[in-house]
Amino acid sequence: VNARVLGGTVSDQQSVVAIDGKPAATRVKVIAHLARNTDRGTQYHTLAVISLLSGRTHQIRAHMKHIGHPVVCDAKYTDGDTFSEDRQWCKQNFLHRYRLTFKAPAPEHGSGVKGECFAWAATSVEQHLPM
Repeated sequence: VNARVLGGTVSDQQSVVAIDGKPAATRVKVIAHLARNTDRGTQYHTLAVISLLSGRTHQIRAHMKHIGHPVVCDAKYTDGDTFSEDRQWCKQNFLHRYRLTFKAPAPEHGSGVKGECFAWAATSVEQHLPM
């Protein structure tokens, strides 16, 4: 996703894709397409790995909403109905870091952090059927 991101204001901290925003690039790699049967029909979700090429405030959330795939259980970037439906099977915002790396001033100072997938995330995904 290559779309300019405009940071939110003090009163509304939601970032948005806007022509007057700052350049931002996000790479999305689809891992799985999932379906979940509910009383209201089938819900479809996509599990993805995201890589940032820039670092704008709420960049992932703004870009994913922009392309029509908002983050699951994101109260700030989804409407109230979607958030309520998401909360039925996912107890918190589904966006989480697996690995964080960054460039240090000199190569000998390179650094990174790697985390484990949270148990709640695996449990939430198990409630879906592969497509």
